Order: sequence, then C-alpha cells, then structure tokens
Amino acid sequence: MIRKNQISPLAAKYRSKGIIAIVISLILAGIILLIAMYANNGNFLWLLIFVAIPVAFAYAFNAEYNSRVKNETIIKLFSEDFENVTYKIKEGFSKEEIEYTDLFKIGTSYTTDDDLRGVFNGVEFRRADVVSSTTYSTGKTTHTVYHFHGQIYQFPFNKETFGRHKITSTWAGLGRNRSNLNMQKIALDHREFEKVFQAYTNNPQELYYILTPHLMDKILEIEEEYKATLLVSIVDRIIYLGFFSNKDRLEPNVFKDLDNSYFTDIRSEIARIKNLITVLNLEDDYFMSNTKGEE
Repeated sequence: MIRKNQISPLAAKYRSKGIIAIVISLILAGIILLIAMYANNGNFLWLLIFVAIPVAFAYAFNAEYNSRVKNETIIKLFSEDFENVTYKIKEGFSKEEIEYTDLFKIGTSYTTDDDLRGVFNGVEFRRADVVSSTTYSTGKTTHTVYHFHGQIYQFPFNKETFGRHKITSTWAGLGRNRSNLNMQKIALDHREFEKVFQAYTNNPQELYYILTPHLMDKILEIEEEYKATLLVSIVDRIIYLGFFSNKDRLEPNVFKDLDNSYFTDIRSEIARIKNLITVLNLEDDYFMSNTKGEE
C-alpha cells in the first residue's frame, strides 16, 4: 500500500519552494495594487498587467504541483485494486459524448479532467470530473448557473438495450431533455423512487424491462449513500452515472501536507467505483449471455 513517505522527495521539495514562491508572488501583487491605488494615476491597464503576472505564476505552480502529485499517487493506488489502469490528468469525457448521453445541459463553458480507466472483476470502468456552466449577463450584473459540477462514471450495462433512457433528479432544471430525442416522461410503480427521480425514455417497453423494482431500490441506495444529486443515462448498452457533488475529487492542496486525509479521499473514490459495480450487479452478464444464446 502506498504511503505518504513513498511520494517522491522531489515533489515535496518542489512544494516547499513553490509555497514560498506563491506567497511572495501574492505579496508582490498586493504591494503593486496598494502603490497604484495610492498613486491614483488612472493607469489601470498597467495595474492589471502587473497584478496578473504574479497571480498567474501562483496559479501555474499550483496546477503543476497537482499534476506531479496526482501522477505519482493515483495510478499506484488504483493499481492496487484494479487492472489495466490508465490515467490522463488533462483529459475526460468529451463535450460531444456527454451531449449524446443527455445527462445534463451543455453550457457555454465545459471542462473535464482526471480521466481514469481500469477493470474490476472483469468490468471495465471510466471516470472523470466534469463542469458545465453558463454565465448570464444583464449588462450590470453577471451570474453563473452550474448545469453540472461533479463526477461521471461509465460502465458497460449488463442488459441488451436499443433505446435511450434517462433517470434524473426531480430537482428543478435537471429533467429537461433535448427536443430532438423524442423522449417522454414515464410513470413508475415505485412511490419512493418517484419522490426523488423522474424517468424519460424513447422506448417505454424496454425501460420497464431494465428498470426493475430491484434496480430502482439500488439507485435510491446509491443516492442516499453518497449524498449527491444522481443522474443516470443508459444508451448503447452503456450506463453513465453523474454525481452532482459541486466539487472535484482527487485534488491535492498545495497548502496542506500530503497526510492521510488525501490518501483517504483517493481510497474513497476507489471504494465508490467498486461499490457501484457491485451494487448495480454489473459483474453479472447473465442477461447478455442469454441474449447471445438466443441469436
């Protein structure tokens, strides 16, 4: 098991020097700002330039530190529990892929990173952090609406599907679908499930087949356990689960030591992936085996 003292000494030394550089940069930016305000010569463009340089340096260092730490720790930790682990820190789910799943609205701003893939008990998985938002301006004020900020997990679904199915929170705004998908809202015979979720599909008969009372119970269980708004899309025999958690995961903090809490966060992500595969019974390909046998 990887531990704190197994992290490269170079990363630790880089962090120590970097924190000093960040602090100096921010102090310098503050001094420049104070001098400019005191002088009050109205040259705000140069003021912004001089302040932006040290701030940009601090941001760049923080990104580089995160990259170094994550590349050293995440693959090692995930490889202890999963097979065929790959990790691409600056990649994730493309905007086009998520738009195709119709999990949530694609805003004017879309970012994704921490693309991590592997295999657990024969089940392939993929996860990444995703943020989708739209900034609105009235001319006097601006505000940003987050359509999604959290984690998306992708697994092969263990039943043959030909339709498109979406399970979303009853939370306002998350139930809207693209008009060109011919999706309709479906009533389900599960009172507790319909208090939390609403289901949409372009193939009602297939949805009733795959969305059994047992599966609805499991989806409720997942929502309750992780305390995050859950979105589900099943399309092309792939199930996507989105956790609207309002935060990124796996992120080290340059101003904190790499203590047990950071490794605990990574291990909780590992446990979540294993739990999703187990709870949703994705290891069981009984239905797919039967389907192939009938062909």
